[in-house]
Amino acid sequence: MNIETFLNKYENRIWEGCTDKHRTEAVNRVRQLISINGDMPYERLSVDHVYKLLDKLRGANFSEATVNRYIAAISAFMKYARSIGFSTKRFDIKTTKEKSRIRFFSPQELAGIDAFSKLNYVPAWFGHMCTVARYTGMRHGEVLRLFTMDKVELNHDEADGTLWITLFDTKNGDDRHIPVAAPAAIKSALSLQNHKYNEKLFRRLWDEMRHKVGKRDPQFLFHVFRHSAASTMANELNLNVVIVGQWLGHRSMETTKKYIHAKRETLGSVAQQMARAG
Repeated sequence: MNIETFLNKYENRIWEGCTDKHRTEAVNRVRQLISINGDMPYERLSVDHVYKLLDKLRGANFSEATVNRYIAAISAFMKYARSIGFSTKRFDIKTTKEKSRIRFFSPQELAGIDAFSKLNYVPAWFGHMCTVARYTGMRHGEVLRLFTMDKVELNHDEADGTLWITLFDTKNGDDRHIPVAAPAAIKSALSLQNHKYNEKLFRRLWDEMRHKVGKRDPQFLFHVFRHSAASTMANELNLNVVIVGQWLGHRSMETTKKYIHAKRETLGSVAQQMARAG
């Protein structure tokens, strides 16, 4: 049985209990094996085929977190095949440490991103995406919804000027409501639906910006906007982990804690308060 046929027949069983969104994303990740290597009988699948896909993902500057999700999807696919006696084939692909989880954009980097986005050859939508992510902590895939308005709704509150972005069927299956008050971010969010996104161009521009602004740091990723937003809420706004988690759309506070790291200045401020309290 070929990989595509196996997926079509058993995908609901492999990812039974998962949300439709999670199952669809997992199936599409396994299908990338076919895209890279061609459809083939399951028994021909080798570890080299998997590494060929992972090398391509890393070559396109996908984060290790994303690569790990591909590994998890392929592992689930193979585990199910063994469980029903379809195959005894087994090889383990180790996930890697997600170093990007502790990366934040510095004020200088944010200024550099703004300057790069204003270069005459950089399309307006690129800067709009960065601005929206900076002020909302939205994921790359969530920001992309603003181009097509798929599973997203915008409501402008005339009373206080706040723009509410409602995301339907998010990563954890829940809807999420995100308020936007910064004028630049409101303008950017409203503008994206008037543009056409180009994935290839985005990757090329981000890679160039990584070299110019991020000093070629491989962890200079779009997802860092999300980390930085969480850090700002925790350190500058002194919001507790429950509020930050609700904003980011996390069901588990343990997930939120990975995004929040106290700055040196914040710890110093706490020490001063402790001294006064003592």
